[in-house]
Amino acid sequence: MSLRIIPLLLLLIPLLSSGAQPNGLERAFSLIELLSSEGMNVSRQVNLLNSALALYRQGKVKEADNLVNTALSELTSLQKELPNYKFWRNFWLFLRISAIAIVPPAFYYIFPRIYAYLWYRARRKWIVRRIR
Repeated sequence: MSLRIIPLLLLLIPLLSSGAQPNGLERAFSLIELLSSEGMNVSRQVNLLNSALALYRQGKVKEADNLVNTALSELTSLQKELPNYKFWRNFWLFLRISAIAIVPPAFYYIFPRIYAYLWYRARRKWIVRRIR
C-alpha cells in the first residue's frame, strides 16, 4: 500500500514546492477576468500565464514561478490604472455620443440659415421687375 503512495507524492512535489503560487495563479486569472471585462488589453499577461502553465507541465517550476510573478506584477499595476482608464473611456464615450446627438438639431437650425444666406448671395444682383 505504501508503494502506491510514493508515485502520487512524487507527482505532487512540483505543485507543493511552488509555495503560494496556486494562489498567485488564481489571483492572476481573477485579475485578468476583471481587467478584460473592463476593456483593458491583457493579452501579454495571458501569454505569460500560458507559458507559465506550459513550464509547470514540463516541471520547470522556478521559471514558471518567475513568469507568474511577472504577470501578476503587471496585472496589479494595470489594476491601479483601472479607475483612470474607466474615467477616460467614459469621457470619450460621452463625447462621441454628444457629438452624434448634436448633429440633427444643429442641422435643423443652421442649414436653413446657411441655405437662405447662400441663396441671397447668389441672387443679390438680380433685378426684380413688375410683370403686367
